[in-house]
Amino acid sequence: MSPASLQFCRPGDDDEHRFEAPQSRPIGSALEITGIDTKATGLIHSEGNLTLRGSGLELTGGVEYAATLDSNLSGSNSITPSPLKVEAGGSPILRDVADFRPGGKFATLAGANYHAIDAFGCVGGVWRPALGQIPTGIIYVPCAVELSGVGTLVDATIAAEGKISIVGSGITVQPFIEFMPGLVTAATGADAILIAGNQVRVDGTIFAPQGTALIAGVGGIYRCGVLAARISIVKANNSFLVDENCRIP
Repeated sequence: MSPASLQFCRPGDDDEHRFEAPQSRPIGSALEITGIDTKATGLIHSEGNLTLRGSGLELTGGVEYAATLDSNLSGSNSITPSPLKVEAGGSPILRDVADFRPGGKFATLAGANYHAIDAFGCVGGVWRPALGQIPTGIIYVPCAVELSGVGTLVDATIAAEGKISIVGSGITVQPFIEFMPGLVTAATGADAILIAGNQVRVDGTIFAPQGTALIAGVGGIYRCGVLAARISIVKANNSFLVDENCRIP
């Protein structure tokens, strides 16, 4: 599977903060943007193919692809500068779930704000916490995660061995520790990260380096980017933003 990234480092950041996915044999489009009114202020990079569809795209941080570009847009779009074909390869900054497991470096960093969910909390292989009762800090989950409900702040980084799904609306995931990722998964294959709820906000990078990140809600705000083996952005009015807090620890 060909890695891809929506890279949201500020102009002038050094290479330490670039999201460049490792070289891999292209299979289909590593990155697909097929929705309406998608906005991105940072670099969009595909190690494989890139598909652009829909209308109202506003991509102002640069667009790169290493294999082929399939663009069939309608209506008014603003893509500046124009998409650029580049050489594949690079050394990405990845976040491994192992760093969030008990005893891992981020588990140690979080101290009393580290919470490892017991395997008994996984019902049918999924942890489904009650919103409003999710602990603050860094949360390690030994299975898949599903967040549902309406209008809740999750003041934490969630790192899971399985898939992470956000199916509720108005949910905000906000890392408690500065510069930490928002979501990290070790899952492979389709829907390793699935965001299907509307008006979801994730303040912190989303990592699914071995699977697909599917952004399928409406009106989402995603700060600091997405790095996944494959990225698919559908539906409407999703914004991918960068600011001074988009750093990787």
